[in-house]
Amino acid sequence: MLELSKFMLKHFGRCCVRASLALLLFSITARSAGAQSWNWSFEKVDTGARFTSLAVDGRGSVHVSYTDNTAHVVKYAFRSAESSRWYTLVIDKNLGNATTRLALDSEGNPHMCYPDWTNLKYAYWNGKRWINLEISPGGAKEYTCSLAVSSDGKPYVSWYQVRAPNGTSYYHIRTAVLQDGVWLARTIDFDGEAGKWNSTVWIVRERHSSATVFSRLANSKLLNLTAKNGR
Repeated sequence: MLELSKFMLKHFGRCCVRASLALLLFSITARSAGAQSWNWSFEKVDTGARFTSLAVDGRGSVHVSYTDNTAHVVKYAFRSAESSRWYTLVIDKNLGNATTRLALDSEGNPHMCYPDWTNLKYAYWNGKRWINLEISPGGAKEYTCSLAVSSDGKPYVSWYQVRAPNGTSYYHIRTAVLQDGVWLARTIDFDGEAGKWNSTVWIVRERHSSATVFSRLANSKLLNLTAKNGR
C-alpha cells in the first residue's frame, strides 16, 4: 500500500483536479459513555464524476473509483490518511457509459470492475503498477457489476449479462473468479431477469466463500433478493 502512495505522489502530484465530485466522509465522536455524535465532513475530489464506489483501508486511507462518461474514462482517486490531498488517475479510456465497483484486498490494494455496455473490465494495483483485464468476452454487459476479493487475493466478480455472445437476449446474472490466470465464469440464476442489481461480498466466518445478493424480476416486478454462495 505504501508503494501505491509513492506512485500517486510521484506521477500525479502536479495534475490533481479538485472540484465537483463530493466525497462524503464521517467521523464519530463519543460525548459520553452512552451517547455519540456524528460529524460529517465534505471533500471535493474531481469534476464530472458519476457511479462512484468507495472503500477505506486499515490505515484510514480512502480509495474511490468513478466514471467520467463525458470523457469516456474510468478513474481512481486516492487520499492517504496522513494527507488532505487527493490524487486522481485515469485507469481506462475510450469506453462507453460505464459504472464502477471498488474493493480492497487484505493488503489494502484497490481492485475494481466496470461494465461499459459491451465489455466487462477488471483493473487492480499489483503493488507496482495497474493491471487491466477483460472478463468473459462477448455479448453485452449492462447496469452494474460487483466485486469481492478473497483473503488469498482472488477476485470474485458478478455482473448482469444482457445479451449472449451470439447476440440473443439473455438477462441473467453471471459470476467469475480469476484462478491461475484464467477467468472461470458461470451463470448462477436462469429465472426471470436476474441480477440487474447485484452485490458480492467475501465471507470469512465458518467457511471462506463468496456470496452474491441480486434482484430477480418478472413482468417488470421485483420478486425478491436472492443470495447465493460460491467458492
